[in-house]
Amino acid sequence: MTRVGGVIKVKGSRRLKVGKEKGKRILLDAGHGGTDAGAVSGGVSEEGINLGICLRLAERLRESGHIVILTRDKDAGLSPEERLVKIREYQPDAFVSVHCNAAKNPQAHGVETLYRDDFDYPLAAEIQKALIATTNMTDRGIKNDEKELGRRLAVLGDKETPSCLVEIGFISNRGDLKLIMEEQELIVEALLDGINNWANNG
Repeated sequence: MTRVGGVIKVKGSRRLKVGKEKGKRILLDAGHGGTDAGAVSGGVSEEGINLGICLRLAERLRESGHIVILTRDKDAGLSPEERLVKIREYQPDAFVSVHCNAAKNPQAHGVETLYRDDFDYPLAAEIQKALIATTNMTDRGIKNDEKELGRRLAVLGDKETPSCLVEIGFISNRGDLKLIMEEQELIVEALLDGINNWANNG
């Protein structure tokens, strides 16, 4: 694991199972929703992808013994502030927000995980590590530079809950979009591994 500026590069992953005695209370957030479609590319909108992944991930996490709550389980809009209210209401052990990236440059590609401070870092690190190991996508690192990330960090504002925002790939990149659309179970498996690894180490 190496740190370059505000970016941490991570490699390798351990696949662990969590028993019921290790279960955590997880709040999953499918980014965007409602009138906020998120990133759109080639007729594909981010909001639906995020929701589909979170619904599948919730099932897998529950099978692993976790208690899972969703900020939304349908196409409904929530502001970052409303998402923070849900964190404070449910008081989870971890908050994970799932998003897709996009850029004007169609060559931009890869996976990155955003976190706010050192308290959030272990969760972000395990998820990024598992995503790279499982999907073999380009590692864009773990980031927490507020000047660069700006409002994307707003949803991670709760200081008492380990939180991260996962960008599972660029829907503006042909290769990333193909994997996101055709290999969603692989992405779900990676997110499951990352959360389980964090839970087992916590």
